[in-house]
Amino acid sequence: MNHRRKKVGLALGSGGARGFAHIGVIKALQEHNIPIDYIAGTSMGAIIAAYYALNLDIAGIEKESLSFTKRELLNLVDLNRPGISMLKGDRLRHFLKKLYRNKKFRHTKIPLSVGVSVLEDGSKMTINSGRIVDAAMASSTFPGVFPPVRYKGKTLVDGGLTNATPIDLVREMGAEIIIAVDLFKVQKTGKAKYNRIWKVLERTYEIALSNLSQYGEEYTHNGNVVLIGIGGNKADTFAFHKAEKYIRLGEEEARKKIRKIKRMLK
Repeated sequence: MNHRRKKVGLALGSGGARGFAHIGVIKALQEHNIPIDYIAGTSMGAIIAAYYALNLDIAGIEKESLSFTKRELLNLVDLNRPGISMLKGDRLRHFLKKLYRNKKFRHTKIPLSVGVSVLEDGSKMTINSGRIVDAAMASSTFPGVFPPVRYKGKTLVDGGLTNATPIDLVREMGAEIIIAVDLFKVQKTGKAKYNRIWKVLERTYEIALSNLSQYGEEYTHNGNVVLIGIGGNKADTFAFHKAEKYIRLGEEEARKKIRKIKRMLK
């Protein structure tokens, strides 16, 4: 009698530069032949999830990530006039277009869902059709830094604001085993100085998403969720030039859960 393998869903959470850890997690899963049947992401998690869903490989985006230096990151900075955001976001969209080549959701090799937040009513929304670049851009528009994205009559911002780790999305897609990567196990910072706008925004984001992440822990009680927690003092939300460190951290944390995942797959 054939034993049907349980379907595995990977939920990649939001977290700015911490999201490079998602690359490391996927590398570890591939290294140990853990299947991924469904994938979902919010914010930085959406960017990584979309790339993997299109390619079933992470090498390309890892190469792009490791090439980031402080100077190259400045190339993504396009200052906006005083208004609703500090940056225009055009250069970020151009970067995402280079990653996804104007592909649509129907071109993915495994099902993909992207979580976004609706500014009008504060609700969370799922995008799983249309152009991937539009969904990834909307899900990663950090309020105040990038302008909101208009999509089908709605104003969309960072998906992490309403769904820090999209466990519910992969569950709705049909996942029976869920691997969830939570990037916001935030810790106290002691007497850290918050004398720059980036530091204040970063810490505010960390606190908000940490609370939202804890609120979402109800999803992990069913026994079919493996939670990979990455955060604390090990990663800074806006330190995009430290990709190598975070990728390695993701690999290390994922490897700790491989044995548990394999037991669940039996």
